[in-house]
Amino acid sequence: PGLPAFPGTHTLVVPPSDPESLGAALDIFWQNPDKVRVWGEAALQHFNNHFKAEVMAKEYAAIYHSLFEPIQLASRS
Repeated sequence: PGLPAFPGTHTLVVPPSDPESLGAALDIFWQNPDKVRVWGEAALQHFNNHFKAEVMAKEYAAIYHSLFEPIQLASRS
């Protein structure tokens, strides 16, 4: 079957062009609805923590600030 991208949390990764592995991964989901529910909740939490617009905006702002801070400090000297 697939390999967990985040072991035990919320995803399975299957090799491309491998229908047998895809089928095995889908069987895991089909046969374990409680696990799928937990994984879905974990995936939503991961998305909210890393990819919501507010989170990404803060992260990009921090990156831009770190890039321009040395320039601002040099111009003050």
